[in-house]
Amino acid sequence: MKDRNYSLEEIKELEQECFELKDDNKRISNELNKCSKERDTYKMKHDESEDRVKRLEAICTEYEGFKNENNNYLKINNENNDLKTRLECLSTENEKLKKEHAAMCKENDKLEAHLKLKNNKQTNHSVVYNDNSDPKVKPKELRKLVSSLKSDKEKLTYKLAETEENLERTRAENKILKDKISSKIPDNYSAIRNENDKLKAQLENLTITLHAESAKLKKVTADYEVMCGEHDQLKIHLKNEKNKISTSSKSPDNYSTIRNENVKLKAQLENLTTTLRTESAKLKKVTTDCEVTCNKHDKLKFHLENEKLKNDKLTTNLSNDNSNLKGQIREYKKSFSILSSEKEVLTNQLAESVAENNKLKNKISTSSKIPDNYSAMRNENDRLKTQLKQFEVKLKEKSKYDRLATDIKVNNGEIGDK
Repeated sequence: MKDRNYSLEEIKELEQECFELKDDNKRISNELNKCSKERDTYKMKHDESEDRVKRLEAICTEYEGFKNENNNYLKINNENNDLKTRLECLSTENEKLKKEHAAMCKENDKLEAHLKLKNNKQTNHSVVYNDNSDPKVKPKELRKLVSSLKSDKEKLTYKLAETEENLERTRAENKILKDKISSKIPDNYSAIRNENDKLKAQLENLTITLHAESAKLKKVTADYEVMCGEHDQLKIHLKNEKNKISTSSKSPDNYSTIRNENVKLKAQLENLTTTLRTESAKLKKVTTDCEVTCNKHDKLKFHLENEKLKNDKLTTNLSNDNSNLKGQIREYKKSFSILSSEKEVLTNQLAESVAENNKLKNKISTSSKIPDNYSAMRNENDRLKTQLKQFEVKLKEKSKYDRLATDIKVNNGEIGDK
């Protein structure tokens, strides 16, 4: 009877262990859900890292375009410097031509004075010739004077023709230089303005990602616009001066005013060159800052690629672990279903054995022939012993199942450590 009561308690313990196994399965399913959530978070982080890499690549491409634009801007500044040097050369040439013109005017004045003196001498000689009634005056001397005066007139006319030719040449050269200046400068400035417009548009697009650098570049562009305005004012002033030179009479008073204005223009050009040098230095600083930021972005890109590889490895490991756990859970579910079916069979067998024992008790209590029923009792006890042995075998299988459950717990703990 004690053995039979023990078997019933074992059955209760088996039922409790089945409930515990169900709880373990629920816990395993919850942990699997946590693993899936962690996998989703890793995927989200991986996607975010890829987006960051793409953004960095876009920023690097924008920086490269920005560098090219800065190089173009430096080229434009160099062209402006070349144009300024050309303007200075032209101004020096104009001054030389003006000096030559003044010298020619002085020579013309001298020649005119000399001609006037000779004309006065001729008039005096004619008066003397008319007044003299002396027949002692020699006609040969008069002829020599007339011939010398004629030769002097021819020389003076030849010199005047040469001076006029030189003046025409200087005028033609001045016109050619004016045409060159008027043709080259506006084209270059229009190109510079177009480049400035492009730079402004691209800088406005880059202000979202690079606030500090965009502020610096805005300052540079503002200064450059001021310089362009000053250049335009200088152009207008030069055109007005050229028109004045072309329309005004060539007198020494006008040349003095022109010289003063040229000195002022030279001073303005020197100021502009200094401002352009300072702006070019600022642009060089900006380019160096851009290069430093590009190097930082390259380092970040390399670091993100390494993190990407690590995330790929983690995702592969997690996927492998999840697949292995799913296979183990399927096997455990199959074994659990088998054990539950065997449990039902054992419970039915125990119920039958309890009923038979009760019947035997009733027979023992009612019957008086104990020796006759002793063989039947022995057989019944043997059958119950075999059932108990089978039950012990099932318990051993159940202990194996518990070990497998503990292994699953250990595996889940390793996943949490990862």
